[in-house]
Amino acid sequence: MKVKVRSDERVFIVGYTRGKGERSPHFGSLHLAQMESGEILRYVGRVGTGFDQKTMIDVYTKINELPKIPKPFEEKIEEEQNSWWLCFRM
Repeated sequence: MKVKVRSDERVFIVGYTRGKGERSPHFGSLHLAQMESGEILRYVGRVGTGFDQKTMIDVYTKINELPKIPKPFEEKIEEEQNSWWLCFRM
């Protein structure tokens, strides 16, 4: 028997890492956060797989237009020295 567990979570793109190799014109991975208590963002990790070339270009075009800010989280985050952090409105 095979069981698939699926979970939906609402997350926000709060930053990205610079791409390397074939991804150098775009992003390597996206930093994600969740809203906690309706006002505070909580860092939940990053994702970098599952993007085809068109989606990667579309996402990068949109996030690259957002203003860059200092890292909005106190905790140490993997790849933070290779990351851009984004200012966004909900």
